Amino acid sequence: QEWVPQFLSKVAKAIILLMQKDQRVTAEEMVLQSQSPVAYLTEFFNRYDVDKSGYLETGEFLAALKKLECCKELPPEKLKNLTDYCDVDNNGRINYLEFLHTFHIEDSVGTELSEDILEYVYRILHFDFVGAMQRAFHAFEQPGDLITTEQFESVV
Repeated sequence: QEWVPQFLSKVAKAIILLMQKDQRVTAEEMVLQSQSPVAYLTEFFNRYDVDKSGYLETGEFLAALKKLECCKELPPEKLKNLTDYCDVDNNGRINYLEFLHTFHIEDSVGTELSEDILEYVYRILHFDFVGAMQRAFHAFEQPGDLITTEQFESVV
């Protein structure tokens, strides 16, 4: 699997080129518009997260890779190697943070990525889970009591 990290730089470039092509944006326009590689990677992730689960399931990720010129001719076992490498927690799907980590975006973006990640997590918690979390916290709440660490962890 030693070839995978080096090959991923080709994948990242191919993703950016595909997104630029779809938007009909040149590299010069990307710089002028301050369009970051993270924005293109995020757009790619969201486009191929077909079921909008917040994850690229194995099938979604493989379908996305096959759209890229550098991956079209890869044999199935190499595509699986790429998928396995990207799935850091080995749960059979790739979340947004794993996806960005795969391309070592945090190394080149620094605090901007940290802020983007925090905003992304906040949006998920606020818009998708706020009702469920409030109901769960209220179930543990006793008048005048604080919830325990264990109760908090079970809610989250």
